[in-house]
Amino acid sequence: MSEVYTNPRFYLEDETIFHVEVDGVRKAIPAEPKNRDYNRFLKAGLAIAPYVAPPPLTTDDRIDVIVGSVQDLPKLLLQCIFLLKNEINAINNDPPITKPQFRNWLKGKLS
Repeated sequence: MSEVYTNPRFYLEDETIFHVEVDGVRKAIPAEPKNRDYNRFLKAGLAIAPYVAPPPLTTDDRIDVIVGSVQDLPKLLLQCIFLLKNEINAINNDPPITKPQFRNWLKGKLS
């Protein structure tokens, strides 16, 4: 049974590694003449598509990546508020607050 190669595309800008699906399984293959997988691929007679850089991430994309990977979103938000509170204190020439002080400050805001 011969292998079925689909969607070959260079993975790196210097075109030293390409990704290809072999019988439905994605593989990374070094583009080196001594590499057995590379030689099998060449014998299949397929061309490798050139490297295409991914589009740059927008600010919204980056936020989605960060927030989407955080299991405890409320904890992340509290950490952000803590950091922002200390930035505001620095702008106002006030000393930074500690986490226990932040907890008491937060309790006051929530009551």
